[in-house]
Amino acid sequence: AHNDTKKSLHAVRVKLVAAQMQLVKTKKKVTELQDTVTHLETAPQKIVTQSKSYRNTRKSKRNTKVKQSLQRTNSTFKESQERRESKEQQHVVEDLETHIKTLQDDYDRIEM
Repeated sequence: AHNDTKKSLHAVRVKLVAAQMQLVKTKKKVTELQDTVTHLETAPQKIVTQSKSYRNTRKSKRNTKVKQSLQRTNSTFKESQERRESKEQQHVVEDLETHIKTLQDDYDRIEM
């Protein structure tokens, strides 16, 4: 009877040690799973933040390009407008000079 008790006590100890080892493994696994859950909960926010900053960067680059293009177009337009206006003014000046010369000729003819 004493021997049987010894054997069953030993069997219980072995089971206890195995259960303790299993508990340690389970606790590790739970910790890993909690870390994974935390990572998965925060990852989408990080991705959203990164994609927002990426989008904002792309948008600001695009806006800069558009602004530069507009500035070039505006300056080109202004230059061509200035050239057109200066040509028109040149024509007006020539017409006035011609008219003045004609008037001067007429005046000279009348004086003679």
